[in-house]
Amino acid sequence: MLKSGDAFERYTIEALIGQGGMGCVYRAYDPRLGRRVALKVISEGATHAAANTRLLREARAAAAFDHPNAVAIFDVGELDGAPYIVMELVEGRTLRQTTAEAALPVSARLAQLGGVARALAAAHQRGLVHRDIKPENVMVRDDGMVKVLDFGIAGRTGGNVDPRSATQAALPTLTVEGVKLGTPVYMAPEQIRGDELDGRADQFAWGVLAYELLAGKLPWRGADALAVMASVLTDPVEPVALERAGVPPAVARVVLRALEKKPENRFTSMDELRHALESAERGEVPVEVAKSGMPASGSNATMAQQFSTAEVSEVLGRAIEQQAARQGSVKLGFDDLIAIAAEVGVDVDSLREASRALRLRGEQQGAALANATERDAWLQHQRLIFYRHAGIYAIVNAAILTLGLGLLTFTPWWIWFLPALLWSVGVAIHGLIAFTSNERDWTEHSEGMKWWRENQQRKLEQASADAHARSSRHHLGLGPAPHSTRSTKG
Repeated sequence: MLKSGDAFERYTIEALIGQGGMGCVYRAYDPRLGRRVALKVISEGATHAAANTRLLREARAAAAFDHPNAVAIFDVGELDGAPYIVMELVEGRTLRQTTAEAALPVSARLAQLGGVARALAAAHQRGLVHRDIKPENVMVRDDGMVKVLDFGIAGRTGGNVDPRSATQAALPTLTVEGVKLGTPVYMAPEQIRGDELDGRADQFAWGVLAYELLAGKLPWRGADALAVMASVLTDPVEPVALERAGVPPAVARVVLRALEKKPENRFTSMDELRHALESAERGEVPVEVAKSGMPASGSNATMAQQFSTAEVSEVLGRAIEQQAARQGSVKLGFDDLIAIAAEVGVDVDSLREASRALRLRGEQQGAALANATERDAWLQHQRLIFYRHAGIYAIVNAAILTLGLGLLTFTPWWIWFLPALLWSVGVAIHGLIAFTSNERDWTEHSEGMKWWRENQQRKLEQASADAHARSSRHHLGLGPAPHSTRSTKG
């Protein structure tokens, strides 16, 4: 690791900015041009000779890409077998650092996301695919300008091509063997599966980034990389978090379309997404999107391959549920379930665990629905009883008051009006109780009724046991069972 004051080629190291799996980034001074730069030195062991050559080639290609929202690449090279990239030094913070601060308004977040979208759209038009969009790779300058980092290790398709066309498998070997390029939380399903990538993989990563910044949480679940990847492959994206965060519906539809499981269901290009986002911000023509949240057909084919965690077992349960829904049946034969498990690489024990979890979830949902139905019926009954009470009050008091008016000359008025007045107080109290009854009142009533039924059941069981005992003594000729013992004298 370099220290302050060390020389690296023509650059003088000033300070370490950051460190990661690929290497270290330093703030350095370039005396030839009289400016400060960011110097990224790839760690020894992070790559091999062939990958170094490819990295330098891709970095030089990215150096030709110039966009206000992308960090510029000034120089590339190799020193003692270690590739390095010299980039524009951005004074500011990463998007990750900004998420830890007080919540920014939605408009400010949309401005940041718009900058990222513009940089990606321009890169795709030049045949560059970033492959690793995440908050750590997006800088926010002190003046608010957004800058996307690490286009120097992006994959290149070559030329101004259709962003949907396949890229060369450029840099999978630039990471530790067995680990895919990219961060699992932000990886598209096709990237997790190891398929060929195009600009729509960046679009998906942008969607995850947008959801995280706007909703304040990730759209996936899982405590480890395997569970997260299974969630990316199968879990529907919940729009509720975006709604609660106050995200305009048109903007939410753009984000959800970018997060479609199948690439063909996303926007045809990042440029189309950018235009849709800008239109949504202005409140113009709504964006028509495919149904978000529903897994694409066949997307379950590779979910949880060889995974055995409890998280993935639950994912399999969801897959079973969705498969059943597609077949028009809520129940599958065990042979069908085994076939599904074989397709996704889950063993039979995990299948049984997932099936039990699914059945339990269904029972819980059924119980919750029944409870809600009983609660609504009880609340309606409370109001019905009040209506009857009020009706009886009106009829009886109408008769009493009519009689009272006829006999007013013979008796004081208050003898007839006072009962009606007092009764009206009772009716008002009854109405207050009936119309303010809520979930808590229902719970107390339900628990009270449960206790009463259990008490009655115990009494019934005790009475049945006593009757059986008396019957047994009678058949044995023992006479009635003694109920108490008495002492006698004399």
